Amino acid sequence: MPRTYEHLNSYEREVIAQMLKEKCSLSQIGRHLGRSPSTIWRKSRRNRVRGRYYPRHANGLAQSRLQLA
Repeated sequence: MPRTYEHLNSYEREVIAQMLKEKCSLSQIGRHLGRSPSTIWRKSRRNRVRGRYYPRHANGLAQSRLQLA
C-alpha cells in the first residue's frame, strides 16, 4: 500500500507553535493533530529560528520549497 503524505497547513503550524510554547510533548501534539510525533519533530526542528518555532516563517519556507521542487 503506497504511503500518502499531506503537507502541514497553516492551522496545524499554529497549533504546533502554541503547543510547543505550552511545553506539550511531541506525542501530545501529534495525537491532537492526527500526525506522527516524528513529523512534528522534523517540522519543528527544520523550521526553527534561533531555537524557536515561528509558524508563519515555517509556512513561508514550506511554500518556497514547494516552488523550487
